[in-house]
Amino acid sequence: MRYLTLLLLITLINCNTKKNKNNYIISGKVSNVKDGAKLFVFNINKQKITDTTTVKNGRFIISGYTKNPEPAILFFEEKFPYPTINIWLDNFERTEIDLDIMDFKNKKSISLPALAIKKSKTNKVFSMFEREIEAINHKQNQEITYGQLNVKKSIIYEKYSIIRKRKYLDLIFNNPNNPVSLNKILNYTNSVSKDSLKYYYGLLDQSIKNLEDGKLLKNIIYNNKLEVGDFAINFTVKDISGKTVSLNNFKNKNILLNFWSSNCAPCRKENKKDFPVLKENFKDLIIISFSLDSNENLWKIASKKDGINWFNVSDLKGNDSEIVNNYDVKKLPTSFLINKKGKIISKIEGNVNMLKKDLYDKVSF
Repeated sequence: MRYLTLLLLITLINCNTKKNKNNYIISGKVSNVKDGAKLFVFNINKQKITDTTTVKNGRFIISGYTKNPEPAILFFEEKFPYPTINIWLDNFERTEIDLDIMDFKNKKSISLPALAIKKSKTNKVFSMFEREIEAINHKQNQEITYGQLNVKKSIIYEKYSIIRKRKYLDLIFNNPNNPVSLNKILNYTNSVSKDSLKYYYGLLDQSIKNLEDGKLLKNIIYNNKLEVGDFAINFTVKDISGKTVSLNNFKNKNILLNFWSSNCAPCRKENKKDFPVLKENFKDLIIISFSLDSNENLWKIASKKDGINWFNVSDLKGNDSEIVNNYDVKKLPTSFLINKKGKIISKIEGNVNMLKKDLYDKVSF
């Protein structure tokens, strides 16, 4: 019985330790703050206080868990003269700050760059945004105060609004794999081109794509049907021999991208009869067959029987494939004709021969 009790106790300790390792941690020292003062974490997305701690001997430590990295505000129990601190919460990461209240006596809020002595990866990027925007805001205020008297304030505000946007986008695209950049770009989905959003999304690691903001961005970009006139979405997969093939490898080439599967009879007929003829008649046309098979053996057997001797690729994810979702493939076979500029000029759900007219009329070889 004692052994079981001891084993249970050790298990509980290990579980708690593991949980703590997963938490975000914010710690530091504060000067000119009374001992026992309470420090709160206000989660901006949840619009509520999620954690609290107490200052002891001029130091504090606060730990909590967040499902996704999120912006927050740190504030003390007594608002005056204590300012608020903007920060990001991110599990597995620690941020340390060093704060002397008297240095910020007349400020309502403090930016993280002025405080942090050790920043998490997320807060490093957040600090970059804060620092750059503070500098732009300072220039704007200087121009309003000391600039030309005949220039309207509205013109100055508009000028610096454009400057801020450019700086934000520059920081976002130069630091893509960070929750802060991902969160910031969601503010520009209506003013940034669809192609730029697709390019940015393509830069993201899967761990960032899996965040709630990543899923939201994906829905914004790809929820609409891919239309003729849109740029083709790049993908990188393996061909049937295991070699890596990327759509971007065929820039300045005309491409016929066909989606098929081993259990699709019309697809198999195309493979045997129609594609060999197209390959012969349009020698500079790059043909890429993308299989929706999830079983590698079925894909390979069908490919061999059909005699496919052009680019033959698959991610073996079937209908769960992100690529299939991006191209909004609802029926098989479905084919896309992509010109040398990378734009989709035709989409056909059905026999590929329906593209022949466009091959003659719209494609320059």
